[in-house]
Amino acid sequence: MSEGTTNSASSPVSPAQIGSTPSSSIPKLDPLTVLAALSNPTRWQAVQLLAAGGQTTAVQLAKVVGLHFNTVGKHLQILRAAGVVESKPWEQDRRWECYYLPKAFQTEDGVVDLGFCVLRIASARPPMGKD
Repeated sequence: MSEGTTNSASSPVSPAQIGSTPSSSIPKLDPLTVLAALSNPTRWQAVQLLAAGGQTTAVQLAKVVGLHFNTVGKHLQILRAAGVVESKPWEQDRRWECYYLPKAFQTEDGVVDLGFCVLRIASARPPMGKD
C-alpha cells in the first residue's frame, strides 16, 4: 500500500455507524445527546406516546403522565433541543406549543428511525391528538 492510501477494512468505525440506516431524509442527530434525553422515564414515555403518530401539548401530556404541565414542558423542550421532537404553535390556542415526532423519523406507527438507531415501540398507544 502506498503512502496516503488507507485500507477501508482497517479504518475505525464509530459507534454511530454501527447498525445505522443511511438516509438523507433523516436529520443528523448526536447519538449521545439523544440517548441522554431518552434516558429519562418521562421523556421516554412522551416519545412512546408520540410514536403512534400524534401530537400533544405539555398540558395534554401532563394529564397522561401525572405530572405538572411545567415539568412536562421542560422535558419536551429537552427532547426538542436534542432533535427528537419538533414543535409548532397549537392550532387551538397559539399560546401553547404542540409537540410531535418529525415525519422523517416515523416509518410507521410505533417505529421511530433516528438514523443511528431504530426504536420499535411495541406498546405505542393511540395518538393523543391527530390534528
